[in-house]
Amino acid sequence: MKTCLIVFMLLISTAVFGVDYWPTEIGATFHYVGDDEGVLDVVIQAGTLPNELVRRGDFVASWGGGWFESSTSIDENDDVFFVGIMRMNSGWIDPDIITLEPAMLMLDLPLTVGTIVNPDIMLGMDRDFVSVTVSGPETIIVPAGTFETMVVEIDWLFNSYLPDETLWLHKDLGPVKSEPYGWELTSFTGMVADEDLTFGGVKTLFR
Repeated sequence: MKTCLIVFMLLISTAVFGVDYWPTEIGATFHYVGDDEGVLDVVIQAGTLPNELVRRGDFVASWGGGWFESSTSIDENDDVFFVGIMRMNSGWIDPDIITLEPAMLMLDLPLTVGTIVNPDIMLGMDRDFVSVTVSGPETIIVPAGTFETMVVEIDWLFNSYLPDETLWLHKDLGPVKSEPYGWELTSFTGMVADEDLTFGGVKTLFR
């Protein structure tokens, strides 16, 4: 069964806010459309641990519907770590829970072009290695507008639970596009983006 894993990882800290490339506003919502005319609605929620944020997403696509909750954290250096994900697809009996030990270094802020390698990550009983490559800036057009983004590529060496993924990250809005599922931002609420937004992007605030 083709499953939808959207590793849209966000974070929050009780002491640190405004982290670049990851929105931190509790209750902010983001709406996406996918390759197969699927839709994804995401809301930011507070986590149960210090410096933790949960991004809850509900999706409907050609392969069915379901939800996911991805969890990330921020350390004292403002670096972003992916902690785990819980997901559920229509027809499943129980949710799939994946926890990373240790947490995966996702974004070493401020972002610079290069590769971060995370060795010896355990996902349950499985060991894996992952590299996160910051490819550089790219201007992209999605339904919400035109955005200046940084392209981040996540590549797993062994594990089939988590797909390789490419994210186009806006400084204020976080992911405005992701592959392999082709999610593109269509609108958002609870956020005020910076001057990089076009008028077409700004008006999505009022939809």
